[in-house]
Amino acid sequence: MTPPHATRAAEVPAAARPDWRSDVLDVLCAIVRHRLIIAGVLVVAAVGGLTAGYLSEPFYRASATFVLLPREKPVLDVAVQSASIETSDDAAKRSDAATLTLPPNPELYTSLIRSASVAERVAAACVNQGLSEAIDPSEIRDMLKVEATEAGVIKLTAQTEDAELAAFVVNTLVAECEDASKLIERQLILQQAGYLESAIEVAEQRLTTAQQRLARYAERHGIGNVRDAAARSSALLKTLSDTEASLSRELDRLMVSRTEVSPDVRALRAELRQVRFDLSRTRSAYVGTVSENDYAELASTWSSLEQDVRLRQDMVMSMRARHDVFKIRADQPAGNLALIRPASVPSVPAGPSKRRFLVLACLAGGLLALAAAVGAEQLRGMRKDKANRSKIDELLNMLPGADAVRRMQPTVRRSNKREVV
Repeated sequence: MTPPHATRAAEVPAAARPDWRSDVLDVLCAIVRHRLIIAGVLVVAAVGGLTAGYLSEPFYRASATFVLLPREKPVLDVAVQSASIETSDDAAKRSDAATLTLPPNPELYTSLIRSASVAERVAAACVNQGLSEAIDPSEIRDMLKVEATEAGVIKLTAQTEDAELAAFVVNTLVAECEDASKLIERQLILQQAGYLESAIEVAEQRLTTAQQRLARYAERHGIGNVRDAAARSSALLKTLSDTEASLSRELDRLMVSRTEVSPDVRALRAELRQVRFDLSRTRSAYVGTVSENDYAELASTWSSLEQDVRLRQDMVMSMRARHDVFKIRADQPAGNLALIRPASVPSVPAGPSKRRFLVLACLAGGLLALAAAVGAEQLRGMRKDKANRSKIDELLNMLPGADAVRRMQPTVRRSNKREVV
C-alpha cells in the first residue's frame, strides 16, 4: 500500500517542483542582461580602489633581530691552587661546574619591550632627538610587533608613517634590552660576590684557628721550624760522630806507646767524653724537646698541621681572587644579548598595498553589482504585473534620478521585446 505523502508527492507536477538549477539560471540571465551595469559598477569600484590606494598615507617598517645567548651561571666553586691536594679528578669536576649555564628567557625581554616605563623612555628619546614634537607612549606600543622563539631569537618590528622614527624606536628598544641584560648580569655577579664575602670570612676564621693550633704545638715542643731544626741537628750529629771516631782512633794509637796516666791520654779522653756528651744531648733534644727517636711522630704531626694551614691559606687567596674577578666583571658586565641585524631607515614604503586596495574594491564592487543585477531583474519581473506597476512607478519617482530611469525604460522595453522574439 502506497503511503499518503508519497501519493501527494507523485501528484505534484515536475515543472512545479522547486529546482536550484532554475535559480542559478535566473541569476546568470540577470548577470548577462544587466552586464553593462555590472561592468560599470566594477570599473567605478576599481577606479575608487586605486584612488584610495594612491591617496592613502604610506607607512614604513623597520626591524631588528637579536639573539639571547645562554647566560653563564656564576658558581661558587673555587680552584684551590695547592700541589698537595690538587688532583685531575678535582680539576675535571671544576671544569664541569664552570660550564653550567642558564637558558635564555625571551618572555622577560618581550614583557620589557611592551612595558609602560620603557615606552615612556623611548617617547622621551624621540622628542629629544627631534623626531616628534610630542608622542604618547601608547603610540609607541601600538606600532610595535615582537616575535620571539624558544631558542631566544627575537625580531622587533616598528610600523609608522615616519621612516626615521621607526628605525630610531627599534634601535632604542634594542639598546634598552642590552642595558637590561647587563644590569641582570651585574646583579647576579654581585649576588655571588656577596656570597663569596661571607665564605671568605668563614675561611679566614678557620685559617686563624689552624695557625693558632700550629703555633701552640710549636710552643709546646719548643720548636720554630721543624725542617730547619732537624737539618741543623742532623749536621751537628754527623760532625760529632766524625769527631768521636777520629778521637777514638787517636786514643787507640796513643795507648800503644803511653799509659792511662799520660797527660796526652787524659786530655784526649776528656775531649772524647765531651764529644760523647754532646752527642747524647743532641740526640735527646733533636728538635726542640723531642728526641731523635720521637722525631718521626713529631714530623708527621707537624707536616699535617702545616699542610692544613697551607691549604687554608691557598683557599682564602683563591676565594679572594675569585671575589676580585666578580667585582671586575660587575663593573663591566657583558650581557647575554647579541645583535644580529640592527634596524636601518627604510627607503621604500611597506604599504599600503595598491593591489590589496584594488582586489578589495573589485570584490566589494562585484558583490554590489551582483546585488544590483538581481534587484533589477526582480524589479523587471514585478513590472509585468499591472497591480505592482503603479507602486513601482511611485517608488521610482521618489528616488533621486527618476528622470534618468524613465529615459532608460524604452531601451529596457525594446531589449525585452527582442528577447521575447
